[in-house]
Amino acid sequence: MQQVKALGHELTLLEDMELITLDYDLPLQNYAYEEYRASSLFAYFVATVEEAAKQLHPTFDSPVLELGSMALTDIGEYMVDKLLQ
Repeated sequence: MQQVKALGHELTLLEDMELITLDYDLPLQNYAYEEYRASSLFAYFVATVEEAAKQLHPTFDSPVLELGSMALTDIGEYMVDKLLQ
């Protein structure tokens, strides 16, 4: 879970720097998202949310897996090209 949180933070930083876009409303066509739903990490997430939902005023009450895609922006592509030179 810590690794997933760290990766999410790093992706958010790259998005804030306008190097990538994170598009949760544009899932990839024909991508094997089912492997995420079948993972032990997602099962842990579901169990954690279900436990939290029993509390008074829970922060979360339903486990949702956001499907989406990410892509380099023009600035991101430029930076990658510079790094590869």
